[in-house]
Amino acid sequence: MRKQDSAPLIHSKDNGFPSLRLPTFLTARREFPDQGLDKLDFATQSQSVSENWAAENLRTIRTLMERTAVYRRALAPVSLVTGVLGIVSSGLAILVGVSTREGFVLWWFATGALAAGVAMMLVRIQALKDQEPIWSPPTRRVVAAMAPPMVSGLMAGVIIMATGIEAPFGLAFLPVVWMLFFGCALHSAGFFMKRGIRLLGWIFIGTALIESGTLILFPDLRGSSDAAHGIMGAVFGGYNLAYCVYLYLTEPGER
Repeated sequence: MRKQDSAPLIHSKDNGFPSLRLPTFLTARREFPDQGLDKLDFATQSQSVSENWAAENLRTIRTLMERTAVYRRALAPVSLVTGVLGIVSSGLAILVGVSTREGFVLWWFATGALAAGVAMMLVRIQALKDQEPIWSPPTRRVVAAMAPPMVSGLMAGVIIMATGIEAPFGLAFLPVVWMLFFGCALHSAGFFMKRGIRLLGWIFIGTALIESGTLILFPDLRGSSDAAHGIMGAVFGGYNLAYCVYLYLTEPGER
């Protein structure tokens, strides 16, 4: 490519002093109006999207579409186990008498960690059975989509446990916060799955809004640890069981 001349100075009509330097391609277009930029050795447009990146996205989308049945089979036992653990944990917490703020947060953190561990084991078993890689590009996409709201919910629990900022609202508002973040996580993952998971995310978000209104109308429930545990069991346990039933009823050719 030949060396381009520097852009000329534009002189003011009032005093003759230079006031503006036009970009070179503008002056070239003004001097050679009948010639395209390609004739003047200019690049008309740079390559904005990497071909490898685009191909990887297409492969990921195709994989997600082709393996929908595999993911549904993996989600059914995960939803079943998560639902049972949520209901059992709720009942045990009420029987044992977990009533403090720290105890409530740690109890449900432990329940969530147990559910996540069992879910990972079930997904691994399903992947080995179907001869599929566990940490595949679609899996990474789903995890990356769910991570921000899940981490935000975790941090909300830690902050509440450490500072007690929920005190003016009552302990029962913490499940509402977790519902909102979990619903957002499911909705984010739903962009890579069937619409059922997005619908479940909206159900969690809607339930959180309804629960907020209920706690506002009935302030006596706000500080009740039993009510907070009951909300966790009914929502996180009950909804996961309901989603398991939904997967079973909508599985083609399996009823």
